[in-house]
Amino acid sequence: MSAFNATGDVSSTSVLIAHFRALESTRDDALFEDPLASALVEASGLPVGQAKLEHVITSRVYESVAARTRYLDDRIEAAVSRGARQVVLPAAGLDTRAYRLGLPDDVAFFEVDLENVFAFKEPVLEQSNAKATGPRSVVPADLTGDWVTQLTAAGFDADVPTVWVLEGILMYLTDEQNDQILDELSAVSAPGSELLFVSFAPGMIAEEQTKELAGMATAAGIGFKSHVADPVAWVGARGWVIADQTTIKEFGATIGRDVPYDEAQFGPVTWLVHAIRAE
Repeated sequence: MSAFNATGDVSSTSVLIAHFRALESTRDDALFEDPLASALVEASGLPVGQAKLEHVITSRVYESVAARTRYLDDRIEAAVSRGARQVVLPAAGLDTRAYRLGLPDDVAFFEVDLENVFAFKEPVLEQSNAKATGPRSVVPADLTGDWVTQLTAAGFDADVPTVWVLEGILMYLTDEQNDQILDELSAVSAPGSELLFVSFAPGMIAEEQTKELAGMATAAGIGFKSHVADPVAWVGARGWVIADQTTIKEFGATIGRDVPYDEAQFGPVTWLVHAIRAE
């Protein structure tokens, strides 16, 4: 089993995110349950438990993860109810939706990430006796390379309506890399496909707490590289229509969660976006 690096490896951030999902799952008012998260965190050996929720930055990331996870879960389930039969998770990290969402057994999951992620993740899932609810394929690939070819080789069908979930990756890539990824997935998206993504928004540039978070990310060797200025224009140019666009802070408020930063002065900080493939 391979270990994750504590710094300089974007995969290590997925351990922290899994830690927050595990914490959320223990709450009486949990927004979701992720019963496999704690096993993945423990197996990593990373000291993520040192991140204390009393610290405002830690609390901000925790509440953001909880809110975005619920937003995406709800919309994946809704897309499947409308007929989508493939879910693709580029930069899947330690995601366990193939196990925990309880989707119909004819819904196929495709998880795309670097080989070292799966070298760590798969043995832990096997040792946990985890059973996906339907077909699940792992696709070791770099999103800056020819990942769609590898996705297709794993059984992805471009004629089947698909839910694409870009949850925690766009901010770590450049604008050009993000454009390329969106171009590539759009080219193989059947009518009825749906796109979900999380990205930084223009307010992240000046908002003080986000600047502090950006500095921490840079110090860890995984600095933020981009934000999406206009989601409507970004996806619209590639044949998608926005179905819902909000921010993590706004959505959190609708489900009783306070994400502790202010968008009033500098505007939206982090987008949550749902788009549908234009016919």
